[in-house]
Amino acid sequence: MSEKCVYGGKRKGKRECPALGGLICSRCCGEHRGVEINCPPECRYFKKHEEFQQSKHSEPYRETWAEKNRDIIEEEDHQLIEAIGVLETLIYYRYREDTRLTDDKVIDGLKGLENRYKTIELPGTPSDFTDFAHEELKPLLEKGRFSRDLLREAASRLIEIAEDFSDGSRQLVQGVVGRIKEDYDLPAEGPESRTEEIESLITTPGQINQGGRGPGP
Repeated sequence: MSEKCVYGGKRKGKRECPALGGLICSRCCGEHRGVEINCPPECRYFKKHEEFQQSKHSEPYRETWAEKNRDIIEEEDHQLIEAIGVLETLIYYRYREDTRLTDDKVIDGLKGLENRYKTIELPGTPSDFTDFAHEELKPLLEKGRFSRDLLREAASRLIEIAEDFSDGSRQLVQGVVGRIKEDYDLPAEGPESRTEEIESLITTPGQINQGGRGPGP
């Protein structure tokens, strides 16, 4: 007897699913990977799908970014551009740790982060991404690389981009991750020196807008 799909239990399972430890049908794999199923990055089906989607959405994401931030590009507000880029990099790192990261989780997390940097923090819903980003940004605040006001403004602008670009599923995450992978020389593995890596992305003014590479698309 053929083995049933380890997820749906109806169709024949044909693909090895390392997340569930059995065979999964192509339909359940396609519909639920990276959302209901916590796929490891090394899964060949997940990796192929994600790389395709990231490549597909990275350029449209850049276009949305540029349209929403036309004013700071024209004003050459390098610090704010860099701050937005650092927040995007944190989305990439969070995705590396949690491949089920969704657009809604990112947007809710950015709103929580924006709230944390207000003069008076208002009560809000706890968010794993907010806590993660807040901890990662602490060293940059302590070293004076960014101010709380600047990070609040960066979060606010990224929320506007995110809400416009999101399809309610994972298009935003895929667009951001695709852009970061294409534009930055970041390691694919562990975050042993993540603070140093993030700091290295804070560029000089002359590096902004060179061939689409740098903190701002």
